[in-house]
Amino acid sequence: MTYAISLSKEASKELERLDRKTEQRIQRRLDELALNPYNRRISNEVKMEAGQRYSRVGDPGGRGTTFYYYRTDMRLRPRDRTIGGV
Repeated sequence: MTYAISLSKEASKELERLDRKTEQRIQRRLDELALNPYNRRISNEVKMEAGQRYSRVGDPGGRGTTFYYYRTDMRLRPRDRTIGGV
């Protein structure tokens, strides 16, 4: 059973403004998070914020000096299996 991901308006607009490759990278991460948002490989707990996690998406050194870093803050709702505030 997977989690449903709900994007805020701001997040949707930001995703549309990105180049295609970066948008696809973030979409793949969101798909991974929907399967298991508690996976330590792809998300970490936010210190001092109970119930919040974050995930980083980037390309460290993959294309020379270019580095993309995106942080996705999310609030998990286990009862209704949703991830909100992305």
